[in-house]
Amino acid sequence: MNLQNIRTAIRDIRYFFPVRLLLASFKRQQFLLLSWLLFFMLINRGFGLSLGVPYLFLDPEYLGRVGYLSYSLVGMGWGIHFVIWNLISYMLNAHRYPFMASLRYPMLMFFLNNSILPLASLSAYIYAILRFQRYYEFTSYGHALLDIAGLLAGITLSVLLFAIYFQFTNTSAQHVIEREKRARQKRNYRLVRKSNMDEEIFQGPAEQVDYYLTNSLRIRHTRKDIQHQSDVRKLVFRQHHLNAFFLQMLTIGVLIALGFFVEIPFFQIPTAASVFMFASLVLSLFGIFIFYTLGWGTIVIIGFFIAANFLTKFEILGYQSRVTGLNYEKKAAVYDNSVLRELASDSMIAADKAHFLGILENWKRRNSEGREPGHKPHMVFVNVSGGGLRAAAFVTNVLQRADSLLNGKLFEKTVMISGASGGMFGASFMRDQYLLKQDGFAVNMRDSSLRNRISRDLLNPMIITFLSNDVLIPFHREKIGDQIYFRDRGLMFEKQLALNLGPAQMRPISFYQKPEQEARIPLMIYHTTIINDSRRLFISPQPVSFLCRPPARLDSTNTYEIDGIDYGKLFAEHGAYNSRLASVNRINATFPYIFPNPVLPTDPPLYLMDAGVVDNFGTETSQRFINTFSEWIRKNTSGITIIQIRDSRKNEEPEKRDKRSFLAEILDPLGVMYNNLENLQDYRFDYFWHYLESSLEMPVEVISIEYEPESKEKKASMSLHLTEREKAELYNAMFRPNNSAEFSRLVESLYH
Repeated sequence: MNLQNIRTAIRDIRYFFPVRLLLASFKRQQFLLLSWLLFFMLINRGFGLSLGVPYLFLDPEYLGRVGYLSYSLVGMGWGIHFVIWNLISYMLNAHRYPFMASLRYPMLMFFLNNSILPLASLSAYIYAILRFQRYYEFTSYGHALLDIAGLLAGITLSVLLFAIYFQFTNTSAQHVIEREKRARQKRNYRLVRKSNMDEEIFQGPAEQVDYYLTNSLRIRHTRKDIQHQSDVRKLVFRQHHLNAFFLQMLTIGVLIALGFFVEIPFFQIPTAASVFMFASLVLSLFGIFIFYTLGWGTIVIIGFFIAANFLTKFEILGYQSRVTGLNYEKKAAVYDNSVLRELASDSMIAADKAHFLGILENWKRRNSEGREPGHKPHMVFVNVSGGGLRAAAFVTNVLQRADSLLNGKLFEKTVMISGASGGMFGASFMRDQYLLKQDGFAVNMRDSSLRNRISRDLLNPMIITFLSNDVLIPFHREKIGDQIYFRDRGLMFEKQLALNLGPAQMRPISFYQKPEQEARIPLMIYHTTIINDSRRLFISPQPVSFLCRPPARLDSTNTYEIDGIDYGKLFAEHGAYNSRLASVNRINATFPYIFPNPVLPTDPPLYLMDAGVVDNFGTETSQRFINTFSEWIRKNTSGITIIQIRDSRKNEEPEKRDKRSFLAEILDPLGVMYNNLENLQDYRFDYFWHYLESSLEMPVEVISIEYEPESKEKKASMSLHLTEREKAELYNAMFRPNNSAEFSRLVESLYH
């Protein structure tokens, strides 16, 4: 075979290949293809699994269950995205394939020949679901195949509905020509305008296509007689574009409408379905901009973003996330150095210390009942780390087991609980169960149902609110008590948290003031980070100004910075203690981008961020407390035990650093700071523990119970959704040798 024959054979194969439509338009729909390529990366097992990103697609939950119905809704979302993607491709590129205007179903032919990449993506998606359900959810192949059947049924239903619509709206070329002739005399001015528009929209060279795939999956040769009938194809494509435009507007309307009913569980569709619909919306908007603005598409899109960004500064089109229960109608509190010094003055600190000494005396009395005179109880502090539902579930597991090993006395012996993010979800939940038990309710602190409740999904209402409300129409409001709040994803998270953990999450923190003061339950001090100046905001139903600066006189010749704010004092006029527990849990866990940054009613406005930025373990809060009351502790206790519950290992092996690429070298400094944030905190806190033990002249035992996965591949993700395998992994981690030894140390330190 000579060279010419080889070239001819290659050419024939190239033209015979059914995806010629797709291949020919690669260069003109890069942003459309990008959506499928990103999806390929997302469902890849090695990409983002540790962050839980693929779980949104591989383990969808609807009405509290994962199964046929939830996968059907995801399938409908996938089908909508598939159709919208093809519609945009059709609008932008169909005129480059003039032979299609002669076909009976030109849009169907385009969809069929333009679907290789989506179908390949769907195949990979199905394989990923099967593997995920078997490996992470322990489901049988039969159950997994039923889930896949639900996915395919949803896709079929959505595509079928679109097909029916186009069947009744898109007619053949001959019908279009006859209709235009009848209307020519009545709408000459419109025809002129459309003709001019057609010349602009349908300009550009046609793509050479010799073969295409028919609806009966047969290879057919293209007709040549239609290639130059430009008027005919313009009429056909114009009609199809109008029908497609209407369908895109309908899809956008559906997503917006969901925002009005997001509080109803029936409308809280799986996160994956929401994401597919939102991606369809974005594709529609970009495609419409490019189609109708012609060569000005890029400039119009940039202008749109600039205008949208500007308008969100105004309350009518933007929103500011608020702390539920806090009064924003009152005059804004002044926030400056003079006010901060007043809130942490010597007299204020002295009064707060006297208040807490009464609490400590109550704790001592409760822990000395039935003991010989002069008994000194052992003091326990619980510090919990952040880390989403992973941390929440692990903290709940550990507190259950520790309470069991201590014969139900853990919360009685504990003075204070502090920490960050997900860990505080679990700790506050278990403290509420203990309070119910104190009030005479039949509560089993070791019940496995508690683990199941803390592990429930928190994503669906948040994501659908973010997509349909926060991004599209951020003006939904809701009246709670006498206050109006924006119904953003933060508020929906609070409601879902209360739905999962019980109505106690909707209580104001003032509810806990008396039980804490009587030492019936441990103190719980939250902290969060103020973005404006990196100060800490301490939140408690008790006055805690002594945590806000070093224990020295303000009139000292040394300059001491006020690095903490007592939330209750700063917002005394705004009903600080009316803030709901769920809202406090949320602002304590304000991880960037996942939650909106809450704003406080101050002048200037203050914005909050995750507590883990400065103290991911609550350790420094405990250290400040112990340092403040060191004299009382030394005289009235036999020692201190710190139970540190971490969702990660403390002494990780140093990272092996090989030769990096140029881009990695540029990004390395930022990555190093983020990855080593917990290490930096540990170094500082360990040093201070040593200082405290030396100054107290009494034992300070640090019990570190860490989540260490069985293997790196099995590590639970830091997200707001847990799989069955992850739940089991978090439970089994307590019984691994390192933690078993720490539990033994805990029992020994309290019963020596």
